[in-house]
Amino acid sequence: MDKLKSFISAVVYIRNNEKTINSFISSLCNTLKAHFYEYEIICVNDASSDKSVNMLKKAIAENADCVVNLITLSYFQGVEKAMNAGIDLAIGDMVYEFDCAIMDYTPSLILDVFYKMQEGADIVSASPKNMLRIGSAIYYNTIRTFNKNIQPIQTETFRIVSRRSLNRVEIMSKSIPFRQVLYSMCGLKCETLLYQPTCKNGIALEHKYRRELAINTLLLFTNLGERIALSCIAIFTVIDIIILLYKGFCKEFFYFFGITGISTLIGIVIKYLSIIKDLLFTQQKYIIENVKKLN
Repeated sequence: MDKLKSFISAVVYIRNNEKTINSFISSLCNTLKAHFYEYEIICVNDASSDKSVNMLKKAIAENADCVVNLITLSYFQGVEKAMNAGIDLAIGDMVYEFDCAIMDYTPSLILDVFYKMQEGADIVSASPKNMLRIGSAIYYNTIRTFNKNIQPIQTETFRIVSRRSLNRVEIMSKSIPFRQVLYSMCGLKCETLLYQPTCKNGIALEHKYRRELAINTLLLFTNLGERIALSCIAIFTVIDIIILLYKGFCKEFFYFFGITGISTLIGIVIKYLSIIKDLLFTQQKYIIENVKKLN
Protein backbone atom coordinates (compact mmCIF):
# COMPACT_ATOMS: atom_id res chain seq x y z
CA MET A 1 0.00 0.00 0.00
CA ASP A 2 1.32 3.43 -0.95
CA LYS A 3 2.19 5.67 1.96
CA LEU A 4 0.61 9.07 2.36
CA LYS A 5 2.83 12.08 1.70
CA SER A 6 1.35 14.38 4.34
CA PHE A 7 3.69 15.35 7.19
CA ILE A 8 1.99 14.27 10.42
CA SER A 9 2.74 15.33 13.98
CA ALA A 10 1.33 13.42 16.95
CA VAL A 11 1.34 15.09 20.37
CA VAL A 12 0.78 12.74 23.32
CA TYR A 13 0.04 13.85 26.88
CA ILE A 14 1.67 11.72 29.57
CA ARG A 15 0.62 11.86 33.20
CA ASN A 16 1.19 8.69 35.23
CA ASN A 17 0.53 6.28 32.35
CA GLU A 18 3.14 3.62 33.14
CA LYS A 19 0.63 0.79 32.58
CA THR A 20 -0.47 1.90 29.11
CA ILE A 21 2.26 4.05 27.56
CA ASN A 22 4.25 1.09 26.16
CA SER A 23 1.39 -0.41 24.17
CA PHE A 24 0.07 3.02 23.19
CA ILE A 25 3.36 4.27 21.72
CA SER A 26 4.01 0.94 19.99
CA SER A 27 0.60 1.00 18.30
CA LEU A 28 0.93 4.68 17.38
CA CYS A 29 4.43 4.21 15.93
CA ASN A 30 3.41 1.18 13.89
CA THR A 31 0.31 2.92 12.53
CA LEU A 32 2.07 6.13 11.50
CA LYS A 33 5.11 4.29 10.12
CA ALA A 34 2.94 2.02 7.98
CA HIS A 35 0.88 4.80 6.38
CA PHE A 36 2.94 8.02 6.30
CA TYR A 37 6.29 8.86 4.75
CA GLU A 38 7.03 11.57 7.27
CA TYR A 39 5.80 11.81 10.83
CA GLU A 40 6.93 12.86 14.28
CA ILE A 41 5.79 11.93 17.76
CA ILE A 42 6.03 14.44 20.59
CA CYS A 43 5.37 13.23 24.12
CA VAL A 44 4.79 15.74 26.90
CA ASN A 45 5.54 14.51 30.41
CA ASP A 46 3.48 16.56 32.85
CA ALA A 47 5.46 15.79 36.01
CA SER A 48 4.57 12.10 36.15
CA SER A 49 5.29 10.54 39.52
CA ASP A 50 5.44 6.94 38.30
CA LYS A 51 7.63 5.10 35.76
CA SER A 52 5.91 6.51 32.67
CA VAL A 53 9.14 7.87 31.17
CA ASN A 54 11.01 4.59 31.72
CA MET A 55 8.20 2.66 30.06
CA LEU A 56 8.21 5.16 27.18
CA LYS A 57 11.94 4.60 26.65
CA LYS A 58 11.34 0.85 26.72
CA ALA A 59 8.68 1.16 24.04
CA ILE A 60 11.02 3.20 21.84
CA ALA A 61 13.80 0.64 22.32
CA GLU A 62 11.40 -2.05 21.09
CA ASN A 63 10.60 0.09 18.03
CA ALA A 64 14.10 1.09 16.97
CA ASP A 65 13.06 3.12 13.92
CA CYS A 66 10.61 5.25 15.93
CA VAL A 67 11.93 8.66 16.96
CA VAL A 68 10.14 10.49 19.77
CA ASN A 69 10.74 13.98 21.14
CA LEU A 70 10.11 14.13 24.89
CA ILE A 71 9.15 17.43 26.51
CA THR A 72 9.45 17.43 30.28
CA LEU A 73 7.55 20.17 32.10
CA SER A 74 9.09 21.70 35.20
CA TYR A 75 6.05 20.88 37.34
CA PHE A 76 2.43 19.81 36.89
CA GLN A 77 0.67 22.33 34.63
CA GLY A 78 -2.38 20.47 33.34
CA VAL A 79 -3.30 18.88 30.05
CA GLU A 80 -4.11 22.15 28.23
CA LYS A 81 -0.75 23.85 28.86
CA ALA A 82 1.12 20.60 28.32
CA MET A 83 -0.55 19.99 24.97
CA ASN A 84 0.10 23.58 23.93
CA ALA A 85 3.80 22.98 24.60
CA GLY A 86 3.76 19.96 22.32
CA ILE A 87 1.73 21.69 19.61
CA ASP A 88 4.14 24.64 19.57
CA LEU A 89 7.01 22.22 18.90
CA ALA A 90 5.13 20.29 16.21
CA ILE A 91 5.94 21.11 12.57
CA GLY A 92 3.51 18.80 10.78
CA ASP A 93 0.89 19.89 8.26
CA MET A 94 -1.67 18.15 10.46
CA VAL A 95 -1.42 17.46 14.17
CA TYR A 96 -2.91 14.61 16.15
CA GLU A 97 -3.75 15.54 19.75
CA PHE A 98 -3.89 12.63 22.18
CA ASP A 99 -4.96 13.96 25.57
CA CYS A 100 -4.29 10.60 27.20
CA ALA A 101 -1.97 7.68 26.42
CA ILE A 102 -4.74 5.10 26.59
CA MET A 103 -5.95 3.42 23.40
CA ASP A 104 -9.51 2.19 23.93
CA TYR A 105 -10.06 2.00 20.16
CA THR A 106 -8.57 0.13 17.24
CA PRO A 107 -5.52 1.78 15.61
CA SER A 108 -7.46 2.05 12.36
CA LEU A 109 -9.48 4.88 13.92
CA ILE A 110 -6.33 7.02 13.78
CA LEU A 111 -6.48 6.74 10.00
CA ASP A 112 -10.25 7.15 9.87
CA VAL A 113 -10.09 10.67 11.33
CA PHE A 114 -7.32 11.53 8.85
CA TYR A 115 -9.38 10.39 5.86
CA LYS A 116 -12.41 12.25 7.24
CA MET A 117 -10.31 15.41 7.27
CA GLN A 118 -9.50 14.87 3.60
CA GLU A 119 -13.22 15.28 2.88
CA GLY A 120 -13.01 18.96 3.82
CA ALA A 121 -12.98 19.25 7.61
CA ASP A 122 -10.28 21.13 9.51
CA ILE A 123 -10.89 19.46 12.88
CA VAL A 124 -11.96 15.83 13.26
CA SER A 125 -12.47 14.32 16.70
CA ALA A 126 -12.97 10.76 17.91
CA SER A 127 -15.58 10.33 20.65
CA PRO A 128 -16.69 7.17 22.45
CA LYS A 129 -20.31 6.08 22.12
CA ASN A 130 -22.55 6.21 25.19
CA MET A 131 -19.74 7.41 27.44
CA LEU A 132 -20.99 10.90 28.31
CA ARG A 133 -21.45 11.24 32.06
CA ILE A 134 -24.35 13.20 33.51
CA GLY A 135 -22.01 15.86 34.88
CA SER A 136 -20.26 16.23 31.53
CA ALA A 137 -23.58 16.42 29.70
CA ILE A 138 -24.80 19.22 31.99
CA TYR A 139 -21.49 21.03 31.58
CA TYR A 140 -21.48 20.89 27.77
CA ASN A 141 -25.16 21.83 27.57
CA THR A 142 -24.52 24.83 29.84
CA ILE A 143 -21.75 26.04 27.54
CA ARG A 144 -24.03 25.69 24.52
CA THR A 145 -26.92 27.42 26.30
CA PHE A 146 -24.92 30.51 27.21
CA ASN A 147 -22.88 30.72 23.99
CA LYS A 148 -24.76 30.02 20.76
CA ASN A 149 -21.58 30.44 18.68
CA ILE A 150 -20.11 27.18 19.95
CA GLN A 151 -20.70 24.11 17.82
CA PRO A 152 -21.98 20.99 19.64
CA ILE A 153 -19.20 19.45 21.74
CA GLN A 154 -18.88 16.24 23.73
CA THR A 155 -16.27 14.08 25.41
CA GLU A 156 -13.38 13.48 23.00
CA THR A 157 -10.57 10.91 23.14
CA PHE A 158 -8.32 12.43 20.49
CA ARG A 159 -8.50 14.66 17.43
CA ILE A 160 -6.63 15.71 14.32
CA VAL A 161 -6.37 19.40 13.46
CA SER A 162 -5.08 21.21 10.40
CA ARG A 163 -2.34 23.81 10.51
CA ARG A 164 -4.93 26.36 9.40
CA SER A 165 -7.10 25.68 12.46
CA LEU A 166 -4.10 25.99 14.78
CA ASN A 167 -3.23 29.36 13.25
CA ARG A 168 -6.87 30.50 13.53
CA VAL A 169 -7.08 29.58 17.22
CA GLU A 170 -3.78 31.30 17.96
CA ILE A 171 -5.12 34.51 16.42
CA MET A 172 -8.37 34.23 18.40
CA SER A 173 -6.75 33.99 21.82
CA LYS A 174 -3.44 35.18 23.26
CA SER A 175 -3.35 32.03 25.35
CA ILE A 176 -5.34 28.85 24.81
CA PRO A 177 -7.14 27.90 28.03
CA PHE A 178 -9.37 25.19 26.54
CA ARG A 179 -8.63 23.91 23.03
CA GLN A 180 -11.87 22.01 22.49
CA VAL A 181 -14.04 25.10 22.94
CA LEU A 182 -11.79 27.34 20.83
CA TYR A 183 -11.78 24.78 18.01
CA SER A 184 -15.57 24.71 18.08
CA MET A 185 -15.67 28.53 17.94
CA CYS A 186 -13.03 29.11 15.25
CA GLY A 187 -15.51 28.98 12.37
CA LEU A 188 -13.86 26.10 10.53
CA LYS A 189 -15.60 22.82 9.76
CA CYS A 190 -15.58 20.32 12.63
CA GLU A 191 -16.53 16.65 12.42
CA THR A 192 -16.82 13.89 15.01
CA LEU A 193 -16.41 10.15 14.52
CA LEU A 194 -18.09 7.94 17.11
CA TYR A 195 -16.56 4.60 18.07
CA GLN A 196 -17.34 1.74 20.41
CA PRO A 197 -14.67 1.56 23.15
CA THR A 198 -12.72 -1.70 23.23
CA CYS A 199 -11.93 -1.32 26.93
CA LYS A 200 -12.61 0.97 29.86
CA ASN A 201 -10.81 4.25 29.32
CA GLY A 202 -9.15 5.53 32.47
CA ILE A 203 -8.87 9.14 31.31
CA ALA A 204 -8.94 11.24 34.45
CA LEU A 205 -7.76 14.68 35.39
CA GLU A 206 -6.92 15.88 38.87
CA HIS A 207 -10.20 17.00 40.42
CA LYS A 208 -8.87 20.44 41.37
CA TYR A 209 -7.50 21.04 37.87
CA ARG A 210 -10.68 19.79 36.20
CA ARG A 211 -12.87 22.00 38.40
CA GLU A 212 -10.69 25.05 37.74
CA LEU A 213 -10.73 24.40 33.98
CA ALA A 214 -14.53 24.04 33.96
CA ILE A 215 -15.09 27.30 35.88
CA ASN A 216 -12.64 29.25 33.71
CA THR A 217 -14.25 27.93 30.53
CA LEU A 218 -17.76 28.89 31.63
CA LEU A 219 -16.67 32.41 32.56
CA LEU A 220 -14.46 32.97 29.51
CA PHE A 221 -16.60 31.55 26.74
CA THR A 222 -20.16 32.15 27.97
CA ASN A 223 -22.18 34.99 29.47
CA LEU A 224 -23.08 32.88 32.52
CA GLY A 225 -21.34 35.26 34.94
CA GLU A 226 -23.23 38.22 33.50
CA ARG A 227 -26.53 36.31 33.73
CA ILE A 228 -25.92 35.47 37.39
CA ALA A 229 -25.06 39.09 38.21
CA LEU A 230 -28.17 40.42 36.45
CA SER A 231 -30.34 37.81 38.16
CA CYS A 232 -29.03 38.86 41.59
CA ILE A 233 -29.75 42.51 40.81
CA ALA A 234 -33.28 41.66 39.66
CA ILE A 235 -33.97 39.62 42.81
CA PHE A 236 -32.67 42.41 45.06
CA THR A 237 -34.91 44.90 43.26
CA VAL A 238 -37.98 42.70 43.70
CA ILE A 239 -37.25 42.21 47.41
CA ASP A 240 -36.79 45.97 47.86
CA ILE A 241 -40.21 46.56 46.33
CA ILE A 242 -41.78 43.90 48.57
CA ILE A 243 -40.26 45.52 51.68
CA LEU A 244 -41.64 48.92 50.67
CA LEU A 245 -45.13 47.52 50.04
CA TYR A 246 -45.36 45.09 52.95
CA LYS A 247 -44.08 46.36 56.29
CA GLY A 248 -44.38 42.94 57.88
CA PHE A 249 -41.84 41.41 55.52
CA CYS A 250 -38.92 39.81 57.36
CA LYS A 251 -36.00 42.19 56.87
CA GLU A 252 -33.56 39.71 58.43
CA PHE A 253 -34.17 37.40 55.48
CA PHE A 254 -33.42 40.24 53.09
CA TYR A 255 -30.17 41.08 54.90
CA PHE A 256 -29.06 37.45 54.84
CA PHE A 257 -29.91 37.06 51.17
CA GLY A 258 -28.31 40.39 50.35
CA ILE A 259 -25.01 39.45 52.00
CA THR A 260 -25.03 36.11 50.18
CA GLY A 261 -25.77 37.77 46.83
CA ILE A 262 -23.11 40.44 47.28
CA SER A 263 -20.57 37.78 48.23
CA THR A 264 -21.46 35.86 45.07
CA LEU A 265 -21.02 38.95 42.89
CA ILE A 266 -17.69 39.79 44.52
CA GLY A 267 -16.53 36.21 43.98
CA ILE A 268 -17.44 36.37 40.28
CA VAL A 269 -15.64 39.70 39.85
CA ILE A 270 -12.51 38.41 41.60
CA LYS A 271 -12.54 35.27 39.44
CA TYR A 272 -12.88 37.34 36.26
CA LEU A 273 -9.95 39.54 37.35
CA SER A 274 -7.86 36.46 38.13
CA ILE A 275 -8.53 35.00 34.68
CA ILE A 276 -7.77 38.32 32.97
CA LYS A 277 -4.50 38.60 34.92
CA ASP A 278 -3.44 35.11 33.88
CA LEU A 279 -4.34 35.70 30.23
CA LEU A 280 -2.83 39.17 29.83
CA PHE A 281 0.08 39.38 32.23
CA THR A 282 1.45 35.84 32.44
CA GLN A 283 4.21 35.86 29.83
CA GLN A 284 4.93 32.11 29.69
CA LYS A 285 2.13 29.79 28.59
CA TYR A 286 4.03 26.85 30.05
CA ILE A 287 7.39 26.17 31.70
CA ILE A 288 9.62 23.47 30.22
CA GLU A 289 12.44 21.72 32.04
CA ASN A 290 13.99 20.15 28.93
CA VAL A 291 13.37 18.68 25.48
CA LYS A 292 15.08 15.42 24.49
CA LYS A 293 15.08 13.24 21.41
CA LEU A 294 14.60 9.57 22.23
CA ASN A 295 15.59 6.85 19.77
